[in-house]
Amino acid sequence: MYLRYCNIEMYAQNEVDETHWSEAERKQVRRLETRQELFESKPSLWREPFIVPEHVLNSRDFVHSSFDNDIKGYLLDQLGDCAVTVGEECCPVLLRDWFRDFRLKPEMYLRDMHVNRVKKGFRLFTTPSEFPDWLNQYCTEIDHATDRPILDFQFLYWGAAGSKTPFHRDVMGTFSWSHNLCGMKRWNFFLDTKAILECTQGPGETVFVPSQCFHTVVNLSDDTISINQNWLNQFNIHKVAEQLVADTVKVREDLVEYGMEESQELVEQVESIVWANNSLNLENLLKVIDFATDIRGGRSIVDEGRRNILLALDTIHDVYRHDTLTTRIRSRLA
Repeated sequence: MYLRYCNIEMYAQNEVDETHWSEAERKQVRRLETRQELFESKPSLWREPFIVPEHVLNSRDFVHSSFDNDIKGYLLDQLGDCAVTVGEECCPVLLRDWFRDFRLKPEMYLRDMHVNRVKKGFRLFTTPSEFPDWLNQYCTEIDHATDRPILDFQFLYWGAAGSKTPFHRDVMGTFSWSHNLCGMKRWNFFLDTKAILECTQGPGETVFVPSQCFHTVVNLSDDTISINQNWLNQFNIHKVAEQLVADTVKVREDLVEYGMEESQELVEQVESIVWANNSLNLENLLKVIDFATDIRGGRSIVDEGRRNILLALDTIHDVYRHDTLTTRIRSRLA
């Protein structure tokens, strides 16, 4: 029964495709040309895609610097004997063998490599301070010895010209950022307003993807290597809660259909399966919110952020009760 739930499609109820934008107006993605623009805390900053040039967000501040402009050689030297999965079929192969035999084949795109945990003691990058990620901070600063762990959402992509990520939205309503270490990418973002925003991303540039925004990505050059991270904070916490609740409801309905009765065992089984689907569940999410509101003491949480957090708590409460955490969080936001 467990395997049945490993690939639940969380967005099935909202299926659309690129034909919905067949007559859409095309515009360029906004470029942030100063650090002041990037450090704005206004909620509007996180509502549409933007691209950041290297002089504004420099990789030296968050990417390991020892590869000396030879990122391919560095990755092969450090991770060549590590197993990766490539292509649509997620074929397992050693990175060294993939590089030798498959790296110039677009259909053998290396995607979603958990580069910071594929080898013990190796970290390629840290989270840029410009992207205030509650999830990553919680994972690194809290002792999770008694918790079901939250796995990182930090990845490496490496592909040939023509390799692509098709029309999709990012997992769980998270934000994401993507930074090119080398090569060129072409992005298309499909907005609710029936507009398409597009940009070409060069080496050293960083693209921000807002919550629940459909998009496509195509690599324009061989050996296009990028790092990216899915993340959340006060400006999309309600979106993440919404998606996790949708997954929770679906799993609960299926378990009841298969004969499980309403009980604490059902609750625990649902949370276990939701975690297996996402590396995150509603209990985890409440703990992330509790942690984030505690260390900030409300100081950096703006009015819209408070509303989003309270909406997330209400959404979660409908299907998962944790009165201790919920009461504590609400008292901080009062």
